[in-house]
Formats: sequence, structure tokens, C-alpha cells
Amino acid sequence: TTQGSLRRDRRRPRRRRAGFGGRRRGERRGSRPVGFLTTNVTSHGPLKELFRHFSELQDASDIACVGVQEHKLVDALQISQTRHQLRQWGWDSFLPPATRTQEGGVSSGVGLVWRRWLDVAIPPEVLVAARVSWAAFRFSEVGEVVVYSLYLVAGAGLPGNHSILQRITEHRREHQLPCLYVGDFNLLSLIHISE
Repeated sequence: TTQGSLRRDRRRPRRRRAGFGGRRRGERRGSRPVGFLTTNVTSHGPLKELFRHFSELQDASDIACVGVQEHKLVDALQISQTRHQLRQWGWDSFLPPATRTQEGGVSSGVGLVWRRWLDVAIPPEVLVAARVSWAAFRFSEVGEVVVYSLYLVAGAGLPGNHSILQRITEHRREHQLPCLYVGDFNLLSLIHISE
């Protein structure tokens, strides 16, 4: 897992956009640590189990946003049911469909899951189908931060993932906002030691 942390001051009024973000009624105002996490869940069952577990833990209260890889949800009803369950536990989510393989299986599926009190500046979107999703969140101390959740192609190395990485780079140039990249990169270390 990868974690980063920002502090967020929630005394300022905020706008809600497209049904994403906002503070829950009765939630305490003030500054709190905000953690980011990434997880490769390998299917939607462990995804729901992880967030059920988070809902029961006080230790997880600083985790505000999770990049999710390999949720393997393809059916609209499954996606809707999973999002509904996450919402009951206090999370909003963006879980676009995974892809079907040529053999009829299911592969990848990348999304974002965030606490309902987190302020969404730009609603989540797919950047590369089943491989990269992104959204921007607003923090009083640093402004808007774009979070990318990505799942690169396993076994393809840098050459096989070049087009995905190039698209992320182009997108980053378009918005010019600070970024956090979370995901399953599926790449071996690129460090080479020469004698």
C-alpha cells in the first residue's frame, strides 16, 4: 500500500458538485489528517470486505481516499449494489466497469472510493478504460489535488504501458494541478547498477 497525508480545514463553506463530496450532517468541524491508500483487491468481494472493516475501525478514520485496482465489476447491477453498500458505510465511490477478456473472463477495473465528507473539486472520470480513473479533491491548505488510480498492464513493462503513461502525462499538463498517483504499477524496479 501507498499512503500520503494532508491536513484539511473544514471550516470553510464548500460546494457540492454532481452529488459528490460534502460533509455529513452532525460531523465535527475542524482540521483532521487525511490519508490516501491504494489497494489491489483482485475482485469486488474483498473490496466490500475491506470497507466493511474500515467502517468498524477507529484507526482507519484518517483514510479519506482509496485508489482501487482490479475490482472486476462489469455488470451495472453489481456496480450499483457495491456503490450502495459503500455509501451505507460512509463512502462515495466511482467504479467504472472492468473489461472482459477474449477468453470470457474479467480483468482489471480501476476506481476511487472516498469519505463522503471529502470535498470533490472535479468529479471522477475514466482517463483510460479499465486502467486509469481520476478525480480532484479540494483541501484548504493546498487547494485542489488530482488523484489518479491506475492499474498498468502486467508483464508488459514500460514499452507495453507507454501509451497509458503518455496519456496520464498529457492529462497532467492539461490541468497543471498537484497530483498523487496510486495504483498497481506491475513494473519491476528500473534501477540498474553498473560496475
